[in-house]
Amino acid sequence: MFDLDETLIVANTTKYFEDRIEALRGWLFHEIDPLRVQGMSSELKRYLEERLLLKQYAESDTVVDNEKVHKV
Repeated sequence: MFDLDETLIVANTTKYFEDRIEALRGWLFHEIDPLRVQGMSSELKRYLEERLLLKQYAESDTVVDNEKVHKV
């Protein structure tokens, strides 16, 4: 149990995203259930997009999301 007044923060690194992307691609290769394939494909897409956002931020201290530039 944790105190509800506490803020939980999770930081994901480029390495984390790359590992998850690689794992999902492997699982997708072997999966035959269309619902699971759809779910994993959506998760893979999200990880690819988030990795791109992290890369943008690391390179330029800005992120483009929905055609809007967010600066530090």
